[in-house]
Parts: sequence; C-alpha cells; structure tokens
Amino acid sequence: MTLHDPITVRRVIDDDCASIPELMKQLGYPKSPSPCEARLKRLALSCSELVLVAERTSEIVGALGIHLKSLLHKGVYMGRITALVVREDIRGQGIGKSLVQEAERWA
Repeated sequence: MTLHDPITVRRVIDDDCASIPELMKQLGYPKSPSPCEARLKRLALSCSELVLVAERTSEIVGALGIHLKSLLHKGVYMGRITALVVREDIRGQGIGKSLVQEAERWA
C-alpha cells in the first residue's frame, strides 16, 4: 500500500467486521469482534444509520458511523457522526475527509 493508491469509501459489509474492532481500539475502545458483528447486522437493516469504511488496496484503513436524528423544533433531520477513525500510521492523507464527505452526501 502506497500513498498514491486510491481510497474507496463504501458501506460496511460483514467481511469488514474483523477490521473494525482494531480501528476502534485506536480510539480507546476494547477489541471485541463478536458484538461488532451483531451491531453491523442491525445497522445494515436501518435506514437512519450507516457505517462507512475507507479501503485502500483491499485493506480497511478507516471507518465512520453516522445516524440521522429528527429535530422536533425544525421538522427536519440532522446527521450526527458518532465514530470516525483512520488507521494511525496513515492519518493526514485525507481519508477522514473522504469518509465525512460521503457521510454528508448520504445524510
């Protein structure tokens, strides 16, 4: 994997579940893949929640979770990013920005 390899941002799939806990560990969360699988399956069925991953050369290098919430006082929805992580050794390359831009498009 090099700096010039393209980044692909896409919805998470079951096969990504082994990579997500390792990324979340970099945010201080314990590594536990089993609950991750259950949460991803629930999120996949939701139309108001989304998990995105950033992939470079078939390797997951970042992840983002976003949820839509209805605002009572405005009658509209607001997107709220609840998790955003990029692998420590490749931060600063615009991967997080790409994840956020895709989340904004979805929201």
